[in-house]
Amino acid sequence: MGLVMFSMFAAVSMQIVSVFGAIFLALMGFLFTKKVSEFTESIHDPDDPIAVGRACYSAAIIYAVMFLFCSCQVYANKRQARNQLSL
Repeated sequence: MGLVMFSMFAAVSMQIVSVFGAIFLALMGFLFTKKVSEFTESIHDPDDPIAVGRACYSAAIIYAVMFLFCSCQVYANKRQARNQLSL
């Protein structure tokens, strides 16, 4: 089938990475937007922690989209395997 671009192992692996990446980046975005002192009051702190938090949220959305894409790949792999068994 033409929809399968990645193997089942690759799709599931990227699903796992995407879930943890989205959670981690959303948490980092929350901490930066709330200006938690451990993240914003050091020598190497960002000039605009709100902008850093928004960038983390944007990256988390990209990871969530990647999770959805990999979910479609898992479904396509399962469907292809079913179709090959029925032939």
